[in-house]
Amino acid sequence: MKFKKLLLLPLITTFLCGCSKYTSHYKAFLLIQSKTKSSAKVSFDGFEGQMVFKLKRTTPGEGSVSCNASLKEGNVKVSLYHQLLNNESELFTINDGESINEYKGYVEANQRYIIIVKSSGLAREGKFEFNLN
Repeated sequence: MKFKKLLLLPLITTFLCGCSKYTSHYKAFLLIQSKTKSSAKVSFDGFEGQMVFKLKRTTPGEGSVSCNASLKEGNVKVSLYHQLLNNESELFTINDGESINEYKGYVEANQRYIIIVKSSGLAREGKFEFNLN
């Protein structure tokens, strides 16, 4: 019986603490954010840190993440984390004066995903929009 308890202890710790690095922590100036079950938008004048969006694909079948982003100054990396598979992959990195309007990554129906928007230092005048459907 003690052996089973010892095996369960690391699993319980993993489930309770497994997603701790996927939390939002940032400083921002003039930030506007909106979110639905399958999409998220954020725009800001100044942003530094990490913002996390927990989304779910609600339409049937598989697809990609619709990514629309622009940034005046700075460097921002956007990643996609699949909660069930415990797998993180980079969607794109955007730098000074760049914009992107593409489909990236791979998503499946009724699966939960986390989109991580992380700046390297201060980012200015940014707009990011994601849709899993």
